[in-house]
Amino acid sequence: MSRAAIIACSATKVHQSGASAPAWCVYDGPAWRTLRAWWRHHPVAHALGEPTVLALSAEYGLISASARIAHYDRRMTPARVEILATDDARERAAELLAGVDDLVVFGAALYVDLARRLIPDRIRWRRAGASESRAGGIGHQLGALRRWLDA
Repeated sequence: MSRAAIIACSATKVHQSGASAPAWCVYDGPAWRTLRAWWRHHPVAHALGEPTVLALSAEYGLISASARIAHYDRRMTPARVEILATDDARERAAELLAGVDDLVVFGAALYVDLARRLIPDRIRWRRAGASESRAGGIGHQLGALRRWLDA
């Protein structure tokens, strides 16, 4: 079974002064800091590109966490979800998620809505930190991310 995570972009970014960098270096929100800290303690996994991590960006849509991006300032809105949820974006998502059968999504409601529209039907997925009775706030999601990384 191959597993992957989709982590929403963050408003907080490391400013690169016009240069592009891997998305995991640009985004500086709590989930991305947690991922980078885990990779620092697991350098072999990081070098092998494990675990599979994708970014869900308000600017770029669904991309590999290693995709090079420039600094940007765009918020996810319901209108932006509609713009990003295209047939082409679903095809790209299917390519990025080829071979994945277990997926977890870390992000706020609008990002989860976009992910729901992009993820192929064959993939079992869940929202991190969510239960049947709770949507899962940032604390629940960060705890779930740490557990997912350690699994």
